[in-house]
Amino acid sequence: MARVAGAKKFDKLMVSRVYFGNWLRDYSQAIDVGTVKSVSAEAIRLLLCILGFLTFGYGSGEFEVTADRLGCYRPEDHIDNPKNYADNLDATQYDRRLRGPVDESVELAIDEETGMKNYIANENAGIMTSAKHVRRLFSKCIQLGRSYGRSNNKKELYEALRLLGTGLHCLEGEWSMIVRKGHSLTDANAQQTSSPTATILSLL
Repeated sequence: MARVAGAKKFDKLMVSRVYFGNWLRDYSQAIDVGTVKSVSAEAIRLLLCILGFLTFGYGSGEFEVTADRLGCYRPEDHIDNPKNYADNLDATQYDRRLRGPVDESVELAIDEETGMKNYIANENAGIMTSAKHVRRLFSKCIQLGRSYGRSNNKKELYEALRLLGTGLHCLEGEWSMIVRKGHSLTDANAQQTSSPTATILSLL
């Protein structure tokens, strides 16, 4: 993507555009059942607009914290186990973008082919999974990157970078799971291993 953008590596601003996507997923968690019961999602978004400006030095254009970009808390963004989410109530009554009740018999069941719970990667279960979510994000990122190569439309490039950061946030959740479980890592190595987002951004 750096070559499409006309450089061998990303400059600091381009890296910030990627990180903005990751940052949004962190702060989208502020819009969840516990907050929107008493504070409007729009009020939270406006506060995050200020925080975004303080973090990135920009508050408009590709760095604007819009309602669509911010979204809300979604378990698939973080590979979170949805068990008992919203105390098993329908969270959409508070904000239609929040997820509905969890079907534990399906989502929390073990996929015999992978040994993982269905909510992580079983795309034959008829549910949203983190694997499906990441593939959609990166597919759209690639599509926009290629389109930018033809159109030279900067908005497409900036959106591709944001989606890259969004997808990396989810992969970072998987990385954390691996480190916690100690898969192929000693405790010492786990402490010294960077997150995939930090690693990838250092190479861009």
